[in-house]
Amino acid sequence: MNPAPETQLRNHGLRVTAVRMGVLNALNHRGHAVSQPELEVDLGNTCDRVTLYRTLNTLCEHGLLHRIVDDKGTSRYAPCHDDCGATDRHFHTHLHFYCQSCNETRCLNETEIAIPALAEGFEIHHIQFSASGICGICKTKL
Repeated sequence: MNPAPETQLRNHGLRVTAVRMGVLNALNHRGHAVSQPELEVDLGNTCDRVTLYRTLNTLCEHGLLHRIVDDKGTSRYAPCHDDCGATDRHFHTHLHFYCQSCNETRCLNETEIAIPALAEGFEIHHIQFSASGICGICKTKL
């Protein structure tokens, strides 16, 4: 479990702002990855679209969030673990699962995937593992 948003921001060398706190609180309470438009609804009129976009980028760059791009090209955001940091190789090697029934994307942190070995001269800058199907909650409703 991640510490309080204020502590997270300070631990990652960021100023504590109302927008950053609001974003982290919204994501921590959702339980699944969320798109920017969904966050705009959650935050109401507390910030404009550009501020939210910049905030999401800053939180990703500092290892507080990670971006998941779904098969439709939509960026979704999920909290990182407390041990994530801002590095050139800030990888998330767990599976991201998109449910075709409820349209939610979840991080399956318990499903660790090894980073493949690359041929000489290749360098990974981004890696994402995704799958789609029906989540456990939706499956029980069938």
